[in-house]
Amino acid sequence: MNPLDYTEAEVERVSKLAKLRLTDSEKQRLAEEMQKILEFVSLLSEADTESLHESGNCSAPQLPLREDKAELLFDRQQMLMNSATVTDGYITVPRVIE
Repeated sequence: MNPLDYTEAEVERVSKLAKLRLTDSEKQRLAEEMQKILEFVSLLSEADTESLHESGNCSAPQLPLREDKAELLFDRQQMLMNSATVTDGYITVPRVIE
């Protein structure tokens, strides 16, 4: 058996691990789809990468971090004016737990 073959037995094993109930037609369809994905991924090994240079980091460069300090970003009174109800300087909401 080719290591890239993905069978219904594999779908069955994974579905049991994920506690999924699949019909026989779903197992067959998923096995076929997974097989197509694996075949497509195997094409990557055939790509000529000799002329490419190695990249140490594919993500964006590290951005400078700001100092972590407390700042007053909003005026408290202005924030409270946006609330429908305020009691003793705090936003109040309806009780949801009795």
